[in-house]
Amino acid sequence: MPEADEEKTAFVTPDGLYCYRVMPFGLRNAGATYQRMINLVFGGLLGRSMETYIDDMLVKSTVRADHLDHLRACFQVMREHRLRLNPKKCTFAVQTEKFLGYMMTRRRIEPNPAKIQAILDMRPPTSIREVQQHTGQLAALSRFLSKLADRAHPFFKILKKSNGFTWDDDSRAAFEDLKAYLASPIVLSKPEPREDLEVYLAVSDRAVSAVLCRVDHEGVQRPVYYVSHALQGPEFRYTRLEKVVFALVTAAKRLTPYFQGRNIRVLTDQPIGAILRTSTSSGRLVKWAMMLTQFALEYKPRPSIKAQALADFMVECTVRDIEADQNSLQTPEWWEVSTDGSSGKKGAGAGIVITTPEGFKAYYAILLRFSSTNNEAEYEALIAGLQRARQLGAKTIRAKTDSALVVGQVNGEFVTNGDKLMIYKDRVLAVLRQFEAHELTHISRSDNADADMLSRLVHEAPEHISKIAHIEEAVAPWITDLKEYLQDGKMPEEADRARKVENANRTILDGLKKKLFDAGRSWADELPYVLWAYRTTPREATKETPFALVYGAEARLPIEAWIPTSRERGYDEADNERMMMAELDVLEERREVAARRIVEYQSKIK
Repeated sequence: MPEADEEKTAFVTPDGLYCYRVMPFGLRNAGATYQRMINLVFGGLLGRSMETYIDDMLVKSTVRADHLDHLRACFQVMREHRLRLNPKKCTFAVQTEKFLGYMMTRRRIEPNPAKIQAILDMRPPTSIREVQQHTGQLAALSRFLSKLADRAHPFFKILKKSNGFTWDDDSRAAFEDLKAYLASPIVLSKPEPREDLEVYLAVSDRAVSAVLCRVDHEGVQRPVYYVSHALQGPEFRYTRLEKVVFALVTAAKRLTPYFQGRNIRVLTDQPIGAILRTSTSSGRLVKWAMMLTQFALEYKPRPSIKAQALADFMVECTVRDIEADQNSLQTPEWWEVSTDGSSGKKGAGAGIVITTPEGFKAYYAILLRFSSTNNEAEYEALIAGLQRARQLGAKTIRAKTDSALVVGQVNGEFVTNGDKLMIYKDRVLAVLRQFEAHELTHISRSDNADADMLSRLVHEAPEHISKIAHIEEAVAPWITDLKEYLQDGKMPEEADRARKVENANRTILDGLKKKLFDAGRSWADELPYVLWAYRTTPREATKETPFALVYGAEARLPIEAWIPTSRERGYDEADNERMMMAELDVLEERREVAARRIVEYQSKIK
């Protein structure tokens, strides 16, 4: 301890005033200070050949021949810093040793056999006190036990009863099941630094659970940590989707050191990634989403579990009993999407309400930034609603709209007249084929009030609609085909959009005709120059060049390639790369502005 700090530890005795010359462990921050010192002293060895916690030290080696070198390095550090060991507490050259209450073995991390044996030898409890002792023993082994809250639920019920101790058949079955589970080999794995980890989630009507696992070099999944939480109070009223998110939040809080500094893949069949990114989620989900933003989470569909050690971990549990789960496998979980489109003097809009199987609703309002009839707006709303439901993970869909024309044409009950409506119908059918099962039905406007309100008020009061729905903009789609045609020569499929590209062709042909008299039969040699002129000339409607809308920057003039500019003379590759990335970041906004200018230009010339 520094000499200046010694007097701060002074204490009075009958023999006089004394102070400590070294830090005593009785001080509040002694443990943390000592741990910092150990981390500093053994920093080059920790995580590689050593593990330490306060005064517990472990020297480890995966290969027997390396163990002496690892011990030598550890002792060298101790000599340099004058650290001493108690020989009576040291054990050398063992394949299995207890460290921090767990067994370090060749098979990785195992629970303390003494704690396991104490539970196996335990007789069925005969009093509430013995049940409390039993649950305490299980809590000490919680990281090794899959879905502990579900397994120990009968014991928790006994502790909550106010009419005394009752050991029923459920308690007896749970007691024997736990003994059988503990009798099987339980092994956990240690993740490597910066290694990506995976999380599986499970929910039931009384608990949420998670398992953190890693994939070893053989491609086998190894469990790292089991987490389980018994639902309490209002948590029982969570929807299944909220319970899945709650399981992830519980795991993130419990396993924060594992989640930090790593990429965590959350494997689930529930669309929690899309729900957490939706601004219209409930306050509870928004709060959880904010908490989870501190971690690098990646949401992916759940594959099959590849490890026998994880086989008993049911990832897709529901809020019903096992018998109900088996029946639900035969009944698909239907999503619902209600849509409505409207077109008026101020513009066209689309309203979408998506309802998950659990009853969670997501609201969308879309501003159609192009001229469209009311029927076309109805089709746009239906297509957008189906696509967003698919993005949220829907496999079976019930689509509802108050447009009898759209429903009749898509279902084949009405004749579809007009090329444009035929294109819309084909597009709806193509999207519906992406679902395993689908239904499209007509409903009255009164039953479609939410979607109808979103479609009408998105232009009238967007600031109010934004509080309950996610507002998006849809621009004229033909501009995409124009860029594809200029880049790849790809022609659009829709006739109306093809006419827009034909205008570009006409402009190019006009440029070629001016060169025909001078070029004669060599007119094809003039094509690159005409295309260059077209692509680098600002359009009157957009105030932008086609080249800039495609690449995000203006093309260089030929003269600039011959005479270096001041920017080229002071060229810095890193700065140039950074500025180019900044230009690309605003490219989408630049395209949207150009699309709005086109709409304004068309309205002026009509």
